[in-house]
Amino acid sequence: MRITAPLLLAAIALGAPAAPASPDQAALFSEATRIARDARTKEELAEAIARYERILATGLRNGYVEYNLGNAYFRTGDAGRALLHWRRAERLLPGDPQIARNIDFARTRALDKFETESAADVLAVVCFWHAWPLETRWHGALLFFTCLWACLALRLRRRVWTLTAGACACGIVACALGVSAGVTMRRDALAPPAVITAEQTVVRQGNYEESEPVFTGPVHSGTEVLIIDDTRGPWVRVEFPNKKDGWVRRETVERI
Repeated sequence: MRITAPLLLAAIALGAPAAPASPDQAALFSEATRIARDARTKEELAEAIARYERILATGLRNGYVEYNLGNAYFRTGDAGRALLHWRRAERLLPGDPQIARNIDFARTRALDKFETESAADVLAVVCFWHAWPLETRWHGALLFFTCLWACLALRLRRRVWTLTAGACACGIVACALGVSAGVTMRRDALAPPAVITAEQTVVRQGNYEESEPVFTGPVHSGTEVLIIDDTRGPWVRVEFPNKKDGWVRRETVERI
């Protein structure tokens, strides 16, 4: 998916929440996209990346800019920053199938594989909707909550069992989606997701260089983690998908 300059203003509107795009931002986006499209070398891609990052440095939040930036990073071989920006794009453009495919592909290419706990795997199957984008769950909860009250209002006029069953079903779905969205928001507030962007980094048991490593080798770019302690200066404590945790240098990891 490439978004060209004339579509940037529309893209901003679709990528809520996002700030309005200025003419300068649109022109910079057009230039970056042209350079990325025609690029044949890493140096040319670096020029496009610099322009996309200048757009984001203005405070603009837009999924299409993040997506194109992720594509450019991936073409340079930087899988970590590619995944980082695709994950950011996913938040701004929930449900976009191309972004989802890119994220899945990046995860299959990750050098580090972590086994999750069996209980978590079972929960992911049973509560499958918990893997849906946050905005999708919120919108679904509001939709089914509205349907619940519509069924209850109609039932005041026609006492039929189908309306009662419909109200119950809508209430259950609304609660399931709403609780799931709330849990995700609380988790992201307490332990925000992040991506290791350094080519490789040693995870240590303590927040100092002489501390013993957590793993036998370094972890690599593209590893997804949760930040569980961000209060120790140059060190950040992160948790991995297998629930192990450790300390990494702040410059090696970036929040989604």
